[in-house]
Amino acid sequence: MLLASLCQLIQLTKMSNLKGASEIVEVMTLTISSSYKSAFFLYYQKDYASMLNLMKSYFYERPLFASKGRNNYTNMSKFLCYTDLITYIYLISAVIFISFSIIATAFVPESKNLLPNCKPNLTCVSEQPNLNPALPVKIWLPVDYSWTPLYQIVHVMTSFVLYDCCLIYVAQDVFCFTLLYAVSGQFQILEESLMNLGNLVEEKKLEKIQRKYTVAGGDSGEG
Repeated sequence: MLLASLCQLIQLTKMSNLKGASEIVEVMTLTISSSYKSAFFLYYQKDYASMLNLMKSYFYERPLFASKGRNNYTNMSKFLCYTDLITYIYLISAVIFISFSIIATAFVPESKNLLPNCKPNLTCVSEQPNLNPALPVKIWLPVDYSWTPLYQIVHVMTSFVLYDCCLIYVAQDVFCFTLLYAVSGQFQILEESLMNLGNLVEEKKLEKIQRKYTVAGGDSGEG
């Protein structure tokens, strides 16, 4: 992805067409941000692993001081099952969308464009219409990749770059969403634990008062 970003930057400096440059900038922001997210994840990989170990070791499964007959308390396993569903839907929809985009561009030949790395002139044979499918990610290469099978190899590589960018975005979003959702579940468990503790204290006070009146009633009866 970093190499694709550099190739896009070189292509941007060589272009004079504003419309083509805007398309390059749009895709370049995607590849650069994905490269940054990937580097950030690799750099803080140990911290992410520590957070996961903290969640597995110290997060409570259910509230403390819960009544024995109560079944409606928060359970982390049931609480996090929604994250799995949302993760699968998000991942599948992203892969389907990217696959559809790549397949759609594969059926649209660049018939109005010159072959890559060709300057328009009267004697250039590369002025013939380019019937190759459009690249999913437009990049610049220092060699002429318009001939078969090099163009198909470049097409597969750019498709892989687009898939990689998509999966990086999905992985980062899913990780942050799951972490925040788990923390919110722990706050809910903490709230229920404090409520259970308050109810337990009130029950102890009532038992103490009842015991006191029972003892007082027994003493008065004996008198």
